[in-house]
Amino acid sequence: AALMKNRGEIVATDIQEFRLQELRKRARRAGAFNIRPRFVNSIDEMADQYQEYFDIVFVDAPCTGTGTIRRNPGMKWTVSEEMARELAAKQLAILQSCVPLVKRSGRLAYATCSLFKEENEDVIASFLAMHPDFSILPINVIDQSGEVKDSVNFHRLLPHRHGTDGFFCAVLQKSIL
Repeated sequence: AALMKNRGEIVATDIQEFRLQELRKRARRAGAFNIRPRFVNSIDEMADQYQEYFDIVFVDAPCTGTGTIRRNPGMKWTVSEEMARELAAKQLAILQSCVPLVKRSGRLAYATCSLFKEENEDVIASFLAMHPDFSILPINVIDQSGEVKDSVNFHRLLPHRHGTDGFFCAVLQKSIL
């Protein structure tokens, strides 16, 4: 909202109403008036109204959360291979349901707080194999001085290296044709 100077429209969706209530409070405190929270049971509900509407669709995918083990060490006993497989299938389905929402030459950004390749690179590889009209956009990695340090296809933050939770991000672009 700040980068857009409160112009344009940000449609924020979630399947959990309480998260949208929190967003409304935080947006109001921040003076962000261009955010439109919307409860959905499935992203498919938006396909008719928002066909090829968005410049950017950001998917904060449900995941195992293994990137937060540093803060939640007990979780390592609850995550299983089966759970990771089920979530990877769900993540891919969510990405696919977003395809109709992205404008031609628009972007689809995908993020998790998982450290597992199965939930990250593998999901992106499966998506790209099914959607040749999308390609990976390189992400510029900026160092602490603000200089571009590197350009990568996937950006990954690691707890032991970056002092943060673990995160993964990929940005895909829809072709013009």
